[in-house]
Amino acid sequence: MNEITTIVESGSTKSDWIFLNAENQIVLRTQSIGLNPLFIQAEGIEKALAQNSELGAFSDKTTQIYFYGAGVPTESLKNEIKNGILAHFPHAEISIESDLKAACLAAYRGEPCLVAILGTGSNACFFDGEEIWQETPSLGFILGDEGSGNHIGRNLVRDYFSKKMPKNLAEKFYQKYHLNKDELLMKVYKSAHPNTFLASLNEFANEHRHEVYIQQLIEKCLTEFVEYQILPYAQKNDCKINFIGSIAHTHHEILEIVCDKFYLKLGKIIQKPIDDLVAYHIQHRKK
Repeated sequence: MNEITTIVESGSTKSDWIFLNAENQIVLRTQSIGLNPLFIQAEGIEKALAQNSELGAFSDKTTQIYFYGAGVPTESLKNEIKNGILAHFPHAEISIESDLKAACLAAYRGEPCLVAILGTGSNACFFDGEEIWQETPSLGFILGDEGSGNHIGRNLVRDYFSKKMPKNLAEKFYQKYHLNKDELLMKVYKSAHPNTFLASLNEFANEHRHEVYIQQLIEKCLTEFVEYQILPYAQKNDCKINFIGSIAHTHHEILEIVCDKFYLKLGKIIQKPIDDLVAYHIQHRKK
């Protein structure tokens, strides 16, 4: 039997899966929904994976899975992920690490650095090649996630309903979402995935990113990210900051402005860490 090794990088919105054969060749690249155990339990994970027929083709062949994801700070939450995956891949040995570890492995280039995630959520740490240090905890989409997709979405929707959004953009926002107050409150306070709903509104910011209002809003959100999650590492200010995630990639020009404002050294910007993770595991794979 040709043993398969799988690397999974999961955010709150979607998960990237890559399957390697024994010769380190990619035999499948696919996606599933985000598998964040703060919002989906083992049974839901099993059902989500069953909806992807491509995954089913490797159900019995996969012997090792390296899973990196958001929302796995405790053993109980890791077990939710593990049990959900095992139901679909019964012969696999499963290693579960945080999305922050994935970002570190993807961004590390031989020198100690700060690593920052700017995607659906946000996070930051210092990585020396072996150990991860965090000065401030990630507080999630209600209390934290500064600079993230859902932070941008929160600001957009608040400005829209507070009538602070420019009229021409407010009209376009309504045409795109047809969102009223009751629907908003239901999606934020009653739905299963309020963080991904808020992050989905960032699409509007992407579509109109050349508007001055949008640029100012993005700069404000990224400035808050730096103030809350990067400046606590002041003693490491001689290190480059390597960024991971779609927000950093899409708004890299504004990110450069914010970093310059705080005299920070901007390093690499990687939209998706999955390919760098695969390269890492191929390099360290047991022969």
